[in-house]
Amino acid sequence: MKDADKTKEQLITELVELRRRAAELGVLETERKRAEEVLRDSEEGFRHLFNDLNDAAFLADVKAGIIIETNQQATTLLGRSYEEIIGMHQSELHPPSKADEYRQRFDRHIQEEHAADYDGEVMRKDGTIIPVAISAATLTIGGQPFILGLFRDITERKLAEEALRESEERYRALVNLGGAVGEAIVMLQDTEQRDAIHTFVSREWPRITGYSKKELLGMSFFDLLHPRYHEAALKRHKRRMRGEAIPKLFELSIIRKDGTEVPIEITSAYSTYKGERANVAFIRNITERKEAEERERQLQQELHLSSRLAAIGQLAAGVSHEINNPLSGIVGYS
Repeated sequence: MKDADKTKEQLITELVELRRRAAELGVLETERKRAEEVLRDSEEGFRHLFNDLNDAAFLADVKAGIIIETNQQATTLLGRSYEEIIGMHQSELHPPSKADEYRQRFDRHIQEEHAADYDGEVMRKDGTIIPVAISAATLTIGGQPFILGLFRDITERKLAEEALRESEERYRALVNLGGAVGEAIVMLQDTEQRDAIHTFVSREWPRITGYSKKELLGMSFFDLLHPRYHEAALKRHKRRMRGEAIPKLFELSIIRKDGTEVPIEITSAYSTYKGERANVAFIRNITERKEAEERERQLQQELHLSSRLAAIGQLAAGVSHEINNPLSGIVGYS
């Protein structure tokens, strides 16, 4: 119907309807702008949060595995620019020789839909391999699934672990060598109640003392020591626990579990164990050496006595000769 044919009432009704629809469109436009503003604020907030993370962050599309967002820490970790990282496949973050392994991990994250933590490696632009701790989790943004990976450089931790492992291997070799040559290694620490408590003993120490390892741990070294050495040994121990230098080797005796006295030779070094001061002692059973020294001493005494007897015999023979010579002259003139 043409406008000319419409009644006044019809025209007014259509005008009202047009105004109503225009108002609805205005509301929709306002809501759209508000939604865009909220989305923009949300994206900016997400980007700020992303960049404020202490770890390198990579946001990858679940289906393609392509990295769509990253942060400054990631550029530092990889030695690559933001533009170089965006568009990379997640497997390209890692050494080529392990690409398949990380693709499989990525697929498992998606299938299992739960967070995972593990140690891995990334390769910098210059080819350097960096050990990293990886935390990966799936999340939904705008109705779309993504996987977020947080990577932390653990180079220092790995170096410390390697140094600790090498130290433990050297220490284990030292303990085993000590046992092979009959030398015990013990670690002594002071408590509020007692001094020189055994906190570590090598296998040789139970053989020397006659006590089991279980019995020795928690026992004071002075419980084993012969009483005549207590005072001097305690002074040495206190000096060593203060980190003072003391004479390297000294001898003393312990009392075995069966009551027999055993001579030992000991040297010690100041150390720390579990954050507390420790006196690490290297102990050797010198019974055989002492017995050999005693046999040598007795032999020397016997040789000395034999020499004295021989000298006395020679003296007696000389005296007898001097006495006999005058008597011979007297007999010749008679």
